[in-house]
Amino acid sequence: MNAPRTLWIAGGGCYGRHYARQLAPALAGTHGAWAGAQLRVIDRDPACAAAANAALELGDWDQVLEARLRAEPDAGDWLIPAPLTPHLFARWLERALAATAEVRAIDPPFLPETPFARLTRSLLVFSFAEWRCPTHCVEPAICPATRQPKSWDLGRELASYGLRLREAGLTPLAGPFVARLAPVARGVSGFPLSDWSRAARRVQALLEGPRARTHAYVLAATASSCHGAASLFRVEKKRGD
Repeated sequence: MNAPRTLWIAGGGCYGRHYARQLAPALAGTHGAWAGAQLRVIDRDPACAAAANAALELGDWDQVLEARLRAEPDAGDWLIPAPLTPHLFARWLERALAATAEVRAIDPPFLPETPFARLTRSLLVFSFAEWRCPTHCVEPAICPATRQPKSWDLGRELASYGLRLREAGLTPLAGPFVARLAPVARGVSGFPLSDWSRAARRVQALLEGPRARTHAYVLAATASSCHGAASLFRVEKKRGD
C-alpha cells in the first residue's frame, strides 16, 4: 500500500496558519484530489501560529525538504510556499547538482519582458501585475484588479525568455524548469516536489553519457500565471567525473 501524499506548508506564521485552515476541509473529506492526504507545516518554532491547525515538522525548510526528496523523490508530495518564502527550488537544485558539478549562480544578460522585473543578488523577480493584487488571489480568468480577461501567462513568457537567452549565446540551456503553482484550495496554491527532482535528473543527464556536455546553463523558476522568481546557473562537470 502506498503511503499517503503530503502537503508541506513552508512556514507556520500567519500565512501558514491561514493555509492550514483552508486546506483542512479538502484533506478531511472522502472525495477530491487531496482526500486522505497528510498536512505538515515546516517551522523551527514549536509554538508557531499554525501549531494548533496542523502537524509540525520542526526544522529548517531546506533541510526538511532535502531529506524528504532524498528519501522519496517521486512520492507525489506538494509544497505550499508563502508569498515571502525564499526561492527554495533554486536553493535545492544548486545543492543537488553540486554533488557532481560545479554550480555558480550568474546574472542573466537581460530581464524578462514583464511590466515588473528586478534582479537582486542573482535572483530574478518578475510580475505582469502593475497593481496591488489580493493577498490570496485565486487567479481567476477575469483579473480582479483590471476586471478584464487575463491575456498574459508567465509560463509562456518564461519559455520565450529561455529562447532569448539561447539566442544570446547561453547554450546549452536546460529549462526553463518551472515549479508551476496551481490551486489546491481556495486562495492556496502549490506545486509537486517532483518538479524539483525531475529538473535535477534532466540536468545531470546533460553532463553524463557518451554525448555529455562539459557545461550547461540552467534556468529554474517558481511561478504562478502572474508572478514568479527565477535563478540562472552555470553548471560545469567536475574534473575527473
